[in-house]
Amino acid sequence: MNWLSIDSNNPLFQLASPAKWKPHIIVASILSFLFIIFGQGIGFFIVTLIERFLSIESTIWKKTITDFLEISLYFLPSIFIVLLWVKYVEKRPFQSIGFTLENILKKINYGFSFGILMIS
Repeated sequence: MNWLSIDSNNPLFQLASPAKWKPHIIVASILSFLFIIFGQGIGFFIVTLIERFLSIESTIWKKTITDFLEISLYFLPSIFIVLLWVKYVEKRPFQSIGFTLENILKKINYGFSFGILMIS
């Protein structure tokens, strides 16, 4: 089997099958890019508002809190946009994009290990 071929037995494709509308691969790629850009724009706006109201004297703590907010809030709006898209446009459950409870500990360990490997 060629590495470019799509395996229709892949669980992600099976979970996506009940979708009312499935975008073409090129459209899906563009949409994912737009979701990230818009989500990070919303996150930037929220972080900017929060930073204006932070009244912390220590620059170290202010930098730490700001970094935490940026990491968290730049990512969460993108997830929320994807959640809305999947639920209201594609009309399928959020679990159908791969967030299932099957082998969850194995998936979490794999993701955590891969993240540690990438960081190190």
